[in-house]
Amino acid sequence: FGGRAGGRLFRRDSEEPDAGAGEIWRRGGERLRGDRPHKICAYIYELANAFNKFYHETKILGEEDEEKRAGLVGLLVLTKRVLEICIEILGFEAPERM
Repeated sequence: FGGRAGGRLFRRDSEEPDAGAGEIWRRGGERLRGDRPHKICAYIYELANAFNKFYHETKILGEEDEEKRAGLVGLLVLTKRVLEICIEILGFEAPERM
């Protein structure tokens, strides 16, 4: 599923609670933000790097297998949401484009 980069990205996302546990993330993240915001920043950095590598190594929209393509798109959506939650915890907004 997405090769080695996809496996690294999937493991990185799965190290945290599933997407349905956003409120738990926020509560825990608010505690981290006060004491150790650098941990959240390090996580964002690692996840963004894993995503970047995955995105450049994986043909997502060109994937012929519809089920696999849907899974890859789902992984992109999940990664985006995880990054958004982390940024919300830190209390700032990310730019729409870089």
